Amino acid sequence: MALITFSVLAFTAVFLTFGSTSTSDLAVTILTVLVAVFFALGSISALASTFLQSFSRLLLQQFRFQ
Repeated sequence: MALITFSVLAFTAVFLTFGSTSTSDLAVTILTVLVAVFFALGSISALASTFLQSFSRLLLQQFRFQ
C-alpha cells in the first residue's frame, strides 16, 4: 500500500516538474517528493520491524527446542 502511494506521489512530482516551470509548482513538487520519501521510509521501517520480530520469535523457538 505504501509502495503504491510512493509511486503515485513520485509520478505526480515528476509530472509537475516537467509539466510546468512556475516556481509555485516547483515548491509543490519539492513538498510532494519530501512526503513521498517520508512515507517510503516509514513503510521500510515498519517492514524491517515486522521482519525483526518474526526472526527473533524464530530464534527463541530454536533455543527452546535445544
